Amino acid sequence: MTEMSNDEEMLARRACAAQALRYVRQLYAPNTEDYASGVAVKIEGHYFIATVRHVLEKATSVEITSAPAERKVAGSFRSIIWSSSLDLGLIELTEGQANCLPAFAGLDNILATSKFEKDTALFVIGFPASNYSQAWPYRCFWSTTYDTVPLLMPQWPDSLWPPPSEDTDILLDLPDETENRWYGPGLPAEGSPPAAGTPPPPIGMSGGGIWRAVWHKGPVLRPGVQFVGIQCRFFEKSRLLRGHHIKCWLEFVLDNYPELTETIEQMLAKTMDFERPRDQG
Repeated sequence: MTEMSNDEEMLARRACAAQALRYVRQLYAPNTEDYASGVAVKIEGHYFIATVRHVLEKATSVEITSAPAERKVAGSFRSIIWSSSLDLGLIELTEGQANCLPAFAGLDNILATSKFEKDTALFVIGFPASNYSQAWPYRCFWSTTYDTVPLLMPQWPDSLWPPPSEDTDILLDLPDETENRWYGPGLPAEGSPPAAGTPPPPIGMSGGGIWRAVWHKGPVLRPGVQFVGIQCRFFEKSRLLRGHHIKCWLEFVLDNYPELTETIEQMLAKTMDFERPRDQG
């Protein structure tokens, strides 16, 4: 195994984040004016947007926007449901609606583990509400990548409410620097993308995926990503992001789509708590 330089690792992380961004969507609920994020996931013939309950349960309608193509999906979805116990939910799209979005993560992009090392390379990608602009004649928005590592259970503050559980929760430090990417048909003359390195408030990030960076170093750098969780809350005082393990979302899908039981259970049996090497020389 060959050690990577800081510059090589930075490039690898950026390549991984760009790969994950293909699956991340911006959500907007017009009746509440709430923004959120979600991850497009395909399981057999079902097209889902994995997201959070606290936005869906108040929404009478939802608009889903893809990046970078900025194609919007709205109208009547097959279903919008949410968990009664965790801050998780999903939107099921029709096949026609799914065809309007550029990419869906598959089960091979998911790692259903609840165990991480302290230096595991994780990042959260979503669309903060403060990064959205409706300046005429342009409509544009920015994705933000929070590059971070997991906070191990012995480091969890006692003050968090509701108390987190190792079985369901991931805690992440909100980093001091972020990576921003701009999307839209044009840049407003009076505006500019938020500066990289300036973390925006994470309102609107809820529902964004938590991803594990995987890269294989050889003659050609091969970046990859594994979808490991869904970010659902920000603790401002402690500057912590909270998410739920992706296995919790998959179990929620099982409860509502029994026809997917065999597929998801086989996948969980193969990947649960299985750690793949991050760097192979």
